[in-house]
Amino acid sequence: MQTSTTTSAPTRSYTPAWVAEAGVTSAFPVADLVGLPANRAGSDPYGPCLSWPGGRLDNTGFASAVAATAHAMRTQFRIGLGAVVGVLLGNGPEFITTMFATWSLGAVLTPINPALTNDEVGFQLDDSGVVLVIGDSRAEAVADVRGLGFLSAADECFRGSAEQSGVEQGDAELGGAEPIRDLNVRGSDGSLIVYTSGTSGLPKGCLLSHANVSAMVWSILNGVDFGDDARSLLVMPLFSSRGLLAGTLSPLMFGGSVHVLPEFDPRTFWDVVEEVRPTYFSAVPAIYSALEATKRRTVDTSSLRFVLSGAAPMSVDATTRFESKFGVTVLEGYGPSEFSAAATLNRNDGTRRLGTAGTALPGITVAIQDPAGRILPAGEAGEVVISAQTVMYGFLGRPGVTAETLKDGWLHTGDLGFLDDDGFLTLVDCATGTINCR
Repeated sequence: MQTSTTTSAPTRSYTPAWVAEAGVTSAFPVADLVGLPANRAGSDPYGPCLSWPGGRLDNTGFASAVAATAHAMRTQFRIGLGAVVGVLLGNGPEFITTMFATWSLGAVLTPINPALTNDEVGFQLDDSGVVLVIGDSRAEAVADVRGLGFLSAADECFRGSAEQSGVEQGDAELGGAEPIRDLNVRGSDGSLIVYTSGTSGLPKGCLLSHANVSAMVWSILNGVDFGDDARSLLVMPLFSSRGLLAGTLSPLMFGGSVHVLPEFDPRTFWDVVEEVRPTYFSAVPAIYSALEATKRRTVDTSSLRFVLSGAAPMSVDATTRFESKFGVTVLEGYGPSEFSAAATLNRNDGTRRLGTAGTALPGITVAIQDPAGRILPAGEAGEVVISAQTVMYGFLGRPGVTAETLKDGWLHTGDLGFLDDDGFLTLVDCATGTINCR
């Protein structure tokens, strides 16, 4: 029998205070997740938080924007515990502000892919039970058709305006989002509804709880050596769990910062890297191929400790070529949509094994099963199954499919692979068509 398991964090250069003080082994308090904006503003008011082309927010400014946006959502649209908020936007600071404002009210966020057709957007709105849509003019149109509430991302509340939102000026300046203890938000409460792309049939909404999300971020922070700082260049779309959790929440929980890239352009990408000097970014193999193909000059990548690759397989040849050209280590991982963001990952500690998706992150167990449910030994291919606190609660409104997917304490991915003697996962086939396969 072979499983890949990491139950405790490896030695790393930085351990968050909540790990050391609380003796946490696989997650952190939900209050730390939902209260992150106010906590950051209280501990480092003027520290960098979010930036984007043409703008930036320090910790106080971000907390102020979250508080003002939450106030607008609550007073204008009566958003509260259990309500579902949809966000239909490209990458931008308003998306991240919306997420934390939604959580601060005890509500659930469903991120919507802007590339979807209006009919597909409508399906997600209806299926998830959205009552308020946040976005641009297109979002307003689809919300109006369904009689849903709409809040424009251009509203002044997203910039923390006390005058526009009705927040008292002093509270806004302090970034005073309503305390989580007053809202009684629990780890079992809904956090995100992320939709799978699927290869057939209608998309399915994966319901992730706050406990799922906090455990996933904990696993990432304790599975990768971020060094003394975590400055993320956000390349992945925010409607994906990888963009939200690996690219945004993880560096913010670490105490780092995020530079939001509205769109990817290989011709100007390295200019941004040289200007912003991120310590890492996460992308898909197609982006790495585009960067390699469009290289026209020597670029300064000295700020990058590593880059992450997922969502599709990246060949050994492609990885080697990219690393040779740019002098940056690529860490490949795997995680289906139903599993928050990542289940396995190659590490930047010298143990990386090219051609594999790495080993299980801390707090996560990965195994290979045969059709009868038996755990297979190393080297034998079968279905990849996963057990951890990061596994989704289920598919929204689909108890039958949920029961088929979550069986006997395992998430059945439908993907085929095998583990070697050291627990490194190699995928043979990603059968489910989920958005984060490797």
